[in-house]
Amino acid sequence: MSGEATAGSPADRPRFGRAERAAQTRPLWLMIVILLITTGALAAWNHRQQAAPPPLTVVEVRGEVPSPGHHALSGAPSVHGALRAAGVTTPGGPDAALEAGTRVVLEPGGAVRLERMDELVVVGLPVDINHASVEALATVPGLRRPVAEGIVARRTELGPFTDLSELVEVKGIGPATLKDLRPFLEVRP
Repeated sequence: MSGEATAGSPADRPRFGRAERAAQTRPLWLMIVILLITTGALAAWNHRQQAAPPPLTVVEVRGEVPSPGHHALSGAPSVHGALRAAGVTTPGGPDAALEAGTRVVLEPGGAVRLERMDELVVVGLPVDINHASVEALATVPGLRRPVAEGIVARRTELGPFTDLSELVEVKGIGPATLKDLRPFLEVRP
């Protein structure tokens, strides 16, 4: 038995040349290339989806709500979405789609009335907090005049803002408020 190969030994295995080994590994390499291309395409598509912010619709909410005023709603705006943005935790009644420039009024007893806003808020380019006047800042949805005055006072006292996150130094602006204001503000040197 010394000259004989045992089952499973290297002598029993078929010997392949370079061409045969390459032919066997081609499907594996092809699958890897397809996987890499697919992964890259999915990553690029995902980046494009994340890069474009959802459109915002500005509505006004008044009446028996904790935070009356202008609120920016993303996606498909609705009555319930507007009421939640104004601090109503469990809006009742039927939900309805809203258009930009709509005023939602929550009356005592929970009845909801929809109206057209008297003055449409122009939302386009973000307001620069380093150069805007109190009046311009007060037009930003969710930013009341006293807070706008605080922004200008802070800017006058300490110099220009370098980042929007510095707005939390202004009385009346916390992390949640800052998150709501970000789409409407910018910092230019």
